[in-house]
This record gives sequence, structure tokens and C-alpha cells, in this order.
Amino acid sequence: EDQCKFVFLPRRQRPAFDDHTHPAGSCYQGSPIINALIRRSSPVRQAANMSKHNRIDLTALLVITLVGLVLRVYPSTESLWLDELHTAWTVEAANGAELSQRAQQGNNTAIYFLAVRTVTWIFGFHEWSLRLVSIVSGTLIIPLVYLVCRFGCNTRIFPALLAAALIAIDRNACFYASEARTYGLVQFVALIQLAFFIQLLTNPAQTWTWLGWTLGSV
Repeated sequence: EDQCKFVFLPRRQRPAFDDHTHPAGSCYQGSPIINALIRRSSPVRQAANMSKHNRIDLTALLVITLVGLVLRVYPSTESLWLDELHTAWTVEAANGAELSQRAQQGNNTAIYFLAVRTVTWIFGFHEWSLRLVSIVSGTLIIPLVYLVCRFGCNTRIFPALLAAALIAIDRNACFYASEARTYGLVQFVALIQLAFFIQLLTNPAQTWTWLGWTLGSV
């Protein structure tokens, strides 16, 4: 306590130091203005500011995603057209073998149609239920684009949000996400694979990353 110093300097002579650089160490007790500046630049205050910015970013991403969801859900009750009728015909197959055969006739694998068949078994056979897999997949690519841009490519927050917003309102993305075909699911899986591939480039030693990338590729 004997080493503590009370320093009162004129405004022009007040140094911009903190507790670690002052000769008195952590015992420094100076001007209230300097103390306020020290508190403002403390790690706790910086962490609070970062938390506030993160909440704002997440809120903006949530709003963008909800806008994209509305644009994808709106046309989901329209009548099915030719390609979508093939999806309806395929999921009505009597068994898995027949479903796979019908899927191959449309140059598709059975995985997507099994997912659609499960949804129609739960919610009933409707236009919107046939399109639900595509709607969910096409909506999830919005935050995925943000995550890939923000963390995978080290992009700043605003460009990452802008990329997500462009995907949310893109005409083609909305069309494919509201169609009872495989396009929306393919876009979703492709982004998952890309995210794992970027992670492999930065940290190739993680087993779960290799597993995720392999499953996405398959």
C-alpha cells in the first residue's frame, strides 16, 4: 500500500496508460476520466460489446432467413406440374423396391423420394407436404451461406449477411426450394460438403470432418 501513488495531472499531461504500464502497477489511482477509459477498454467491456454485436448479427440473419422462408412457402400450395407429378407417382409406390425403380426412371436416386415419402406419411399427401423437404432444405441454405462466408472464407459480417440476403430473395433459389424435386436438397448437401471441405483445409486431423465430408460426397 505504501507504493501506491495518487496522480493528478493536467489534461494535456495525462498519459494514456493502464494498470500494467503505470509504475505503481495495479495500485494506480488517478483521474476519474482515466479510470473510466480503463474500464471501457477492459476485457469484460470488450466481451460485452462483442456479445451485443453477435446478438445483432444473429437477429439480422434470423430476419433474412424468415423472409426467405416466406418466399419459399408462399407458392407451396400451387398445383403440381409435370416433373413434380413424377415425384408424387414415385412416392406412391407400394414398396421400397418399386420406389427405387420409379426413381431410376426419372434419373434420380431413391434417397430424396424416401424422405418425401416419410413426410407425406406423417402429414398426409398434399402439394405442400410433397414440397416440404425442398422448402426446408432451400431455407437452411440461407444461414449455411452466411456460415460458409463468415467463418469458412473469413469474410466480414456485412458481406456474409449480404450473401445470405441474396440467396434468400434469389428467384431461382426460391423456385427450386418450392418445387417437389431434388434441387433444393442437392443445394443443401453441396453447401454442407463445401463447409466440411473448408474445415479439412484448415484442420485435416479431425476425424469427424472427414466423416462429414465423406457422407456429403456420397
